[in-house]
Amino acid sequence: SVNCATVDCQCTDACVCIGSDGQIVDAEPVDVALTQTEESSVEEANNASGTSDQGDKNGGDVEENAGTDASDEVFSALKAISGDDIHKYGTPAYNAARWTLLFDPAGTRGADDPRLIQRYALATFFYGTGIQRFISTNAADECEWLGITCDVSTRMVTEIKLHDHSLHGSIAKELGQLTYLTKLDLSNNELSGPIPDTLGETQLQDLLLSNNNLQSPFPPTLYNKESI
Repeated sequence: SVNCATVDCQCTDACVCIGSDGQIVDAEPVDVALTQTEESSVEEANNASGTSDQGDKNGGDVEENAGTDASDEVFSALKAISGDDIHKYGTPAYNAARWTLLFDPAGTRGADDPRLIQRYALATFFYGTGIQRFISTNAADECEWLGITCDVSTRMVTEIKLHDHSLHGSIAKELGQLTYLTKLDLSNNELSGPIPDTLGETQLQDLLLSNNNLQSPFPPTLYNKESI
């Protein structure tokens, strides 16, 4: 058995820990000898979070633990955005969907709620660039997350400004769901991979991606976008 070297956190998986606030947190597991009572507590935490030491790591627990017709609809809506990535254990889509369905303190909004899709898209991006720890800073409102600006009336995301934040990984294609996005500044980071062509579905006017390791070519959906 393992506990995490983090206050108020118990491991539910070799690389996934759930803190006392219900959030997925980064932590290094350390070997400990648990009492029978502690073993039971860990097992209860595993059951509550839908994971176990012997659990299936092919993504099934995300879908199987959706549990209700409403959450099944939410899962289907998220899968329509991310495709099969949502079933692949450890991918940003998998982690974001799992957080959305099982741990989101804002609760699960309806599948047709645009802020559900917005929240999931941002969570996928945060997981994919190594800054998921900032989700819990003000988890109830994604407009308060690091680098995020929203319209004051609609609460829809209009800007993402995360330059010089040591981001790594790739830019999530799910950001294309942020249809009100006008500015994306990810310059001076360590991002790699392609620039998602789904960004052409936004209202981008300012796109700043310099000083990264992104792959060419520049997507035609953006190259032909008059607003940029």
